[in-house]
Amino acid sequence: MNVAYSGSRWVGLSILFVTSLAQFLVERGDIAKVREHWVLTRLLSELDLEAPVNVRKMIRKKIEALEAEDRRALEYASIQGEEFTSAVLACLLNTDDLALEERLDHLDKVHRLIQTMGEEELPDGTLSTRYRFAHVLYQNSLYNDLVSKRRILLHAATQYGWRESEGHKSLQELASEPKIGL
Repeated sequence: MNVAYSGSRWVGLSILFVTSLAQFLVERGDIAKVREHWVLTRLLSELDLEAPVNVRKMIRKKIEALEAEDRRALEYASIQGEEFTSAVLACLLNTDDLALEERLDHLDKVHRLIQTMGEEELPDGTLSTRYRFAHVLYQNSLYNDLVSKRRILLHAATQYGWRESEGHKSLQELASEPKIGL
């Protein structure tokens, strides 16, 4: 892989995103050029900031290009928020955490939708890897892809998993128990 090309491609995507966002804000009247500087036309708290349509389309295209199993893993990960742990995700998916971490590593290195943040020990002693979505827009989009009932069940399972991991059961033991209909 040509690193110079790869790097310039990512810079190009960032420039495209910033340019698109700036055009969007100008069109909505949220920013204006006063003399030589750009300024907000109203308080930041009053702005209803939403990603421009072309950015949302780009995100949707990247998500739809994923294999179904990868997309499902990231949808379930989105329940934990912008950051998530592999141990909790493996419990939600009822899958082997090592196989899951290999899949997540691939998503990090190839698709760049998530970033590996490092390893940590959970309260029950389970070793887990922490990940972060490359951008909150990915997490939001994946979260919104889940039907409401699925989100509720996953939130409940996540809460149950965390409470139990602070007690006597390990997340591996929880993963082997009957599920609540995920």
